[in-house]
Amino acid sequence: MRIALLTIWHVGNYGAELQAYATCRILEELGHDVTIIDFRENENPNESFKGRLARYISSCTLTHFKFSIFWNKYFPNKTRHYHTYEELKANPPEADLYLVGSDQVWNYKILADKAEAFFLAFGKGEIRRASYASSFGISEWQANEPLTSMAKQMLCRFSAVSCREASGIRILKEVFNIDAAEVLDPTLLFDEYFGVNSQNATEDGTLAYYPLSTNNELAKFSIELAHELGLRPNNINKKVLLSNTIAWNRPDVEQWVNSIARASLVITPSFHGLTFSLLFRKQFIIINNNINQERKVRMTDLLKKLGLENRYFDSIERAKKTKAWEQTIDYDIVFPKLLQMRSSSIDYLKKMLQL
Repeated sequence: MRIALLTIWHVGNYGAELQAYATCRILEELGHDVTIIDFRENENPNESFKGRLARYISSCTLTHFKFSIFWNKYFPNKTRHYHTYEELKANPPEADLYLVGSDQVWNYKILADKAEAFFLAFGKGEIRRASYASSFGISEWQANEPLTSMAKQMLCRFSAVSCREASGIRILKEVFNIDAAEVLDPTLLFDEYFGVNSQNATEDGTLAYYPLSTNNELAKFSIELAHELGLRPNNINKKVLLSNTIAWNRPDVEQWVNSIARASLVITPSFHGLTFSLLFRKQFIIINNNINQERKVRMTDLLKKLGLENRYFDSIERAKKTKAWEQTIDYDIVFPKLLQMRSSSIDYLKKMLQL
């Protein structure tokens, strides 16, 4: 089957790139031909001269070069580059199935005027449409009426709808009257990435911390805890900056994965920092010290299913009080639960593709 995948990618975010990679990988392993629809969430054709200049400078950095290697290596099959949604509507790709997911593809707050595209409101009506592990990235749907009406109309045309969070399942039912399946984020469908898994990754005595943005408080805590535990602190999103917004250099995607795989302890507020900690059976704590409730939901949903609610903290102070890093995660208990969820998610995906 020819599958045209619309997802969030090409944004220089480790989690976004890896979920796109994992989605393509599982579809290809199931025997399908996958093409990325090259429509980018982070592009604004009407941006200011200052914005265009910053984008051009960013494209000349070592960071961009590293991510470009990843994109070219792992996403060889792409459509033409659609700069606007109008271009996509005017000349949509040919496919047997349009698939959207995973990541926050239905988060209208970050997609803005591109949200319509991610409900697959383009292309011929006879082409099948479906979602895999799509996320709203929000706990409540509060979009305007035109977007809500469009989304409701399009979702009714999907042959299968699945979401990666319980909160998304609730939104789909309450707002759109859609009964959706809850499935795993695609990054959790594999044990091995780039030749590394929990069986062959040798710990290197590091505490890997992954701040999503500049977070001096989290960095300070991680460095102090590393020294207390006799570990070497490793900022796996360390940036060499040209300006406040342009990073000349950052670790590449494979380095990021390897840093988690070889760490003795991981500290992060990131959902995909969590998923890769689980895959590599790491001791970890989640500290969402910016109190981002929307980010909280997608992590606590997963942690609850695995019996790991005690690894999540809304503040550094609460983490310090419990000293959760002294409580060893028993992966002999956790992993069978994850494997069961993985098996049911792959079974769902197989059935969806056979409809």
